[in-house]
Amino acid sequence: MGRPSGTPPSSWQRLPTLLAAAGLLLLALGGWMALTQERIPNQDNPRIPPGKTMAGKVLWLRPLPQRPQAILILASGYNDRTGNLIRNPLWQNFAREHRLALGEASFASPLDQLAPGKQGYYYPEHGSGKTLQDALQKEFGPPEDCPPLLLFGFSGGAIFLARFQAWTQYPVAAWCALAGGRFPTPRPTQAPALLLCGDEDERLPANRHFLQLCRKSGAKAQLQELHQCGHVMDYRSFEAAQLFFLRILQENPNSRKIPPITPISLPFR
Repeated sequence: MGRPSGTPPSSWQRLPTLLAAAGLLLLALGGWMALTQERIPNQDNPRIPPGKTMAGKVLWLRPLPQRPQAILILASGYNDRTGNLIRNPLWQNFAREHRLALGEASFASPLDQLAPGKQGYYYPEHGSGKTLQDALQKEFGPPEDCPPLLLFGFSGGAIFLARFQAWTQYPVAAWCALAGGRFPTPRPTQAPALLLCGDEDERLPANRHFLQLCRKSGAKAQLQELHQCGHVMDYRSFEAAQLFFLRILQENPNSRKIPPITPISLPFR
């Protein structure tokens, strides 16, 4: 017996249509996941040229500003070459508002080459440092002509940039490491550092230890712990780093001299 005219269909009568719609949705989702997996590099097994221990390049947000007051270099987690930081509007807006050149170090190495004592991109003396310096040289000239650098890295990127600032001859005004580790030996002359780490992150003891070494050596550094945060890219860290960088620039924007570190107000303990 047919359904009377004007009577809405029952749930059972709508079931074939709902199943068909669900099937189409699953097909679309499967296709999207396959496409995503093709576009995201394999972080554990990146494609590296034969005989090399790293691959990568420096990405720039173009057009670069004329006579930037500083160069902000970002670096994401280990083997992340997706450019996710330089595409983030929070960093793009910050760079445009304050006339900063914005770049991202996009590097990768075989997993076994990232261990301590190896030759992966974490260790700038083995090629990654030269790659970044070559990019700076091409765009801004030699160290004596280059605007000061501001460095922000997360996890593996923090390891690389912390070691890069200790290795490079380019002028570093300040650096910020989020969830970093394997820090270089601190020196009294190193650029001021802001260490950010979650209070639930397994790397927190390493950050506390590095802070103690900095205090003993006279190096300028401070540690801020992110409340109820593990080893993740917490967006609170972006605001903290930007406040830190602005204060450094306002105190001494065009000099390689190290300004003093003073307390700053942050939205976490």
